[in-house]
Amino acid sequence: MSDSAKVCIVCEYLEKLDKGNTIGAHAYVTDDFSHNHNTSPGAQTASYAAGPSLSKDEHHQTHKAIHNNFQSVKTVVDSVKESRGKVQVRAKTQFELKVKEVPFTAEYEFEGDKISTVHVSSDSSFVYV
Repeated sequence: MSDSAKVCIVCEYLEKLDKGNTIGAHAYVTDDFSHNHNTSPGAQTASYAAGPSLSKDEHHQTHKAIHNNFQSVKTVVDSVKESRGKVQVRAKTQFELKVKEVPFTAEYEFEGDKISTVHVSSDSSFVYV
C-alpha cells in the first residue's frame, strides 16, 4: 500500500467519524484496534487530560455518545506527514453543542472549611438548540 493510499484511509476514517458513522470508520481498523488519547504536557489542563486506551467497541460507544450531544462535529486537518509507514495528522476538532444548558442541583459536603464531596443531580429536561 502506498503512503498516499494510507493518507486517503486516514482522511476517510476521520470523515466518517465526523458524520457519526463509527461502523463505517471501523471498516478501516483492525479487529484489535486501540485508540490512545494523550495530551502533551504543555497542553494538559485540569479540565482536559489524557484518557484511557479505548478498544474498538469502547471507541464506538464514545463516538456514539459524542454525536448524541453535539449538533455537529468537524475535524479540520492542518497538516499530514507520512513517514516509515505511518501517517501523522495535525488537526483540530470543532464541535457545535445540541444542549444550550444543563440544569443541575448540587449538594456540597465539607470537612472543616474544605469541600470533601459533591453530589450532583442533573435535570434530564435539557434545552436543545
